[in-house]
Amino acid sequence: MSMTRKRRRMLGITTVFTFAVMLVLWQFDHVQRLEDTSLLTGYLLITMVTVLALFNLRKRFSFLPLGTAEGWLQVHIYLGCMAVFLFFMHIELHWPTGVIETLLAILFLCVAVSGVLGLILSRVIPSRLTARGGNVDFEQIPELRRKIKWKAEEIAAESIKLTGKSTIADFYVDRLQMFFIASNYFFSKHILGSKHHIEPLYTRIQATRRYLNDEENEIMNQLESLLSEKDMLDFQHSWQWVLKVWLFLHIPLSSALLVLGSFHGLLAFHFLGD
Repeated sequence: MSMTRKRRRMLGITTVFTFAVMLVLWQFDHVQRLEDTSLLTGYLLITMVTVLALFNLRKRFSFLPLGTAEGWLQVHIYLGCMAVFLFFMHIELHWPTGVIETLLAILFLCVAVSGVLGLILSRVIPSRLTARGGNVDFEQIPELRRKIKWKAEEIAAESIKLTGKSTIADFYVDRLQMFFIASNYFFSKHILGSKHHIEPLYTRIQATRRYLNDEENEIMNQLESLLSEKDMLDFQHSWQWVLKVWLFLHIPLSSALLVLGSFHGLLAFHFLGD
């Protein structure tokens, strides 16, 4: 970790800690004077949620000179930590009883948990993708897989003309064809790091090589290379799909929290006036 990143992390942690201490002291002072702080903490909380929601807008308008994405992410993380602390101060460590209040609490906790999950994924997934061929565009993966399948079929078919035998073509149909056709991106295969889906294929290839001449082994090398490339694309699809699903959950939950929280704030202000 670079010194700049370390300093940023220390600044963020210090800011969150200072905010928590000041909030506790402020809350204690008002409690001593028998003053209700729920309205102020509630409005501060909805303001924080609004600022946090702006992070998604920043990603949509990345071409604007509004600071770096890394900087916005750091603000998003530490402001999110402050919001969690403020939430528990707002409910005074008591689970709410009203319907709207209960729904708001559930929504907030779901957003917070999904945010922590997203933070973990943002640290884990990029390094995994880089280690397996870099970050391939998610939308292009189906087309790339089709091209690999067509190339494998072409090589298998051409092997009959080149060698005068159907050994490799038969091997392709019997052992490899289904792998190139199927979308092998299930949790048990790539998310959990299992190799059981591809190791038997490599084992069978090595066993078959003993019966091939040099020309046939060269053709088999091409098929094995395509096999690895297809497996890499399946790996990319698996992990990028996880990120897509996380965004599909986190952003709608955040939007629902913002809308319901604003409505709750308007109700609180209305009844305060009464």
